Amino acid sequence: MRVLYRAAALFRALFQHEHVDADIADELRFHIERETEANIARGMQPDVARRTARLKVGSVDDALETARDDRPGNIVHQFVGDVRHGTRLLAKSPAFALAATAIIALGIGAVTAVFSVVYSVMLNPLPYHAPDRLVNIWTTSLSADGARLYPTAADAADWRGSSRTLEDIALARTSAQNLNLVGTGEPERLQAARVTTNLFTVLGAAPAIGRAFAKEESVDGRDHVIILSDGLWRTHFGGDPKVVGHTVPLNGAA
Repeated sequence: MRVLYRAAALFRALFQHEHVDADIADELRFHIERETEANIARGMQPDVARRTARLKVGSVDDALETARDDRPGNIVHQFVGDVRHGTRLLAKSPAFALAATAIIALGIGAVTAVFSVVYSVMLNPLPYHAPDRLVNIWTTSLSADGARLYPTAADAADWRGSSRTLEDIALARTSAQNLNLVGTGEPERLQAARVTTNLFTVLGAAPAIGRAFAKEESVDGRDHVIILSDGLWRTHFGGDPKVVGHTVPLNGAA
C-alpha cells in the first residue's frame, strides 16, 4: 500500500501539480480563518485578528514554495520547466541557438577526447599481471642538468644484487632499432625493441603462440631470436601459426 501511495503522490506531483497547489492553499486559508475566529473570540479586532493569524500560520506563497521543494518528483518538474524556458529563449534567437549548440558540441568533443587520452595513458591499468607493481627506472645525468638516461646492463646487474624492493629488473630499448625484413614476401622496414630475456617474466606475460626467450639466449651468438608482434604476424605472415620456429632474415642475419 505504501508503494501505491507513493506512486499516486508522484503522479499528482508531476501531472496534477496545479490541483496540489490549490489543495494546499485551501488548507492554509482554512487554518487562517480558524485562527482568525479564535483571535476574535479572544477579544481582538477583526483586522488585528487576521493579521495575527497570518503571522502565526505563515504566508500562503511561502508555504507553497516549501511544499514544492519537498514534493515527490520536484527535480523532474523543475527540469521540465527549465527545458521549456530554455527552448522558448532559443526559439526567439535561432542564430544564438546554433552558436550555443556548436560551442557545447565542441566542448563535449574536446572533453571526451582529453578524457580518452588520460584514461588510456594514466588511468587504465596496464594489460599485465599485477600492473600496480611495475615501475620504470632510469638514471640521471649530473653533468646534463639532470637529463634522464637509459640504464646499462651493468646498472641492472648491480641493482638486482643490491635492491631489497625490486623482485626483478628487465631492460628494453626501442629507439634506433629498425630492422629490414627481406626474403619472406614483400620487403618491410620494421620497428623493433631489443630486450633482455626476462622481460616477459617481469611483465607476467607470455606469447600467444610459441615460447618466450630462454635465459641462455642472452649470450652473444645465441641471441638471434625474435618474437613477432601480433600485428606483424597477421599482416606479413598471414596469421599462420606454423611460422613459429622458422628462420627469417633481418638486416641480412638469420
